[in-house]
Order: sequence, then structure tokens, then C-alpha cells
Amino acid sequence: MPLVLSRGASDGDLVRAAAANQTEWMARTAEAAGGIVRTEPGVTWTVSTAEAVLAFPELSRERLGGLLPQFLSAARRGEARDASCWSLLPTEPEELGPELEAVGFREGWQASWMAAEIVPRRPEPPPEGVQIGIAPATWKATNLPYDGTGIAEVRSRLATVQPRRVWHVGAWFDGRPVGHALLNVSGGRLGMGGIYDMGVAKGERRRGIGRALTLALLDLASTQGCAFATLNATPEGELLYRTLGFRSVGVAQTWWLDL
Repeated sequence: MPLVLSRGASDGDLVRAAAANQTEWMARTAEAAGGIVRTEPGVTWTVSTAEAVLAFPELSRERLGGLLPQFLSAARRGEARDASCWSLLPTEPEELGPELEAVGFREGWQASWMAAEIVPRRPEPPPEGVQIGIAPATWKATNLPYDGTGIAEVRSRLATVQPRRVWHVGAWFDGRPVGHALLNVSGGRLGMGGIYDMGVAKGERRRGIGRALTLALLDLASTQGCAFATLNATPEGELLYRTLGFRSVGVAQTWWLDL
């Protein structure tokens, strides 16, 4: 099992761990999509046909100024649909936002990070008639949120990487997919389980499927040795996650550029 963040971690450590997990998630998906990943002191950036990402830079203004043209040139050569930058707050450099906006980025939304310490809990059955389990590599693309042909192929490739660090978990009702989500396990001193792409069919919401998926992912993260799990919560999802032990630990700022 990978080395992971210890129990009793501070909010500051949890935010840094969430950023590290998301960086690994972005890098893994870019590689699985046939893209490139570059890791330099103070920043990781990725380019694939889906997107280009500048992940959590901690750079001087001078280094940022030299990196941005290289990053955007690679993004355009790689035919990425858009580019984004994610940053912890306060930004480093302080002028990150103005520097990005000067080359065409627009300020985006803030990611609201929540984290939960994974503790033993009484088993809770899924909603009646719903089955929860690890999705097969043969999962066919659906109309569920965060699904589609491209990402389904990427997930299938990630399922074959050893040691395995990414799991796609599905929910089925009468054999029909009605929800899914992903777990990405990062290692190292800030290692933890990251929950991504939680999507439930529009007509199946408010039945407890999202809750059942989250519980399954927490159990899965626990089997991988994780003491914590994290996710980016939407305002409407925060109440659900709080009932499962998640709490707000911080935010990240995003910027976006259409390519």
C-alpha cells in the first residue's frame, strides 16, 4: 500500500493533499489519453486532446512568464480544447491572475474542497434495487454526467495500470447504469483518496445513489490504506457530503482559456 497522509492532519495539510491528489489525477488521465505530462520544480502541467492544465504553480513571476508561452504552444500543438490553471490561495506568484489574464485566460470558479477522515462505520445497503460495484473495463459510454466515449476509453486504460491507483465505480438499476464515480489514490506524505466525476442520472437523483457511491468509494479508499478522502463539492452536494463526515477545508482558484 502507498504511504499516505496520517490521521489528525491539519486543514492546511488536507488542502495541500487535495491539490497533490488532483495533480496526480490530471497527470494520469492525460497520460492515459495519449497526452504529455511535464513536472518541473514548482509546477506540473499536462496536455491532451481533452484539455491542457497548469496544476498548482508555486513559481516566481519570472519563471511563470517563461513557462506560459511554452505551455500554451504545447496546448495548441496538442489540439487541446481548452486550457486551465488551478492554484492554491494565496497564489504564487502573487501576480498569477493578472499574468494569466494578460495572455487570454478568464477567472473561473473556485473549487470547494471537502475532506473526511475515513472511519469504520456500520454497513449501509444501497437503495432498493440498486447494485453498486467496480465498473468493468468494458463499460460502454452512457449519457450520465461525466461520461462519454473519450473518458470511458481513458478509464478503461487506467484500470489496467499496475499498481492500480484509479477505480471506476458504478451504480445499476435493473441492469441499467444510473450513476458512477471515480477514486484516485495518491501516495507519499500527502497521499489520500480523491473522489471525482460523481454523476447520477437526472431521473434517479434524490434516491440515495450518490450517497451509496460515496460510501463505496470510502470503503475502497480504506482498503488502499487511505486515512482521508477528498472531493470538490458543488453547493448542492455539500449537505450530502457533510452527512458522511466531510467538512470544508479550503478552496482553489481556477482560470480558463478556450482554445
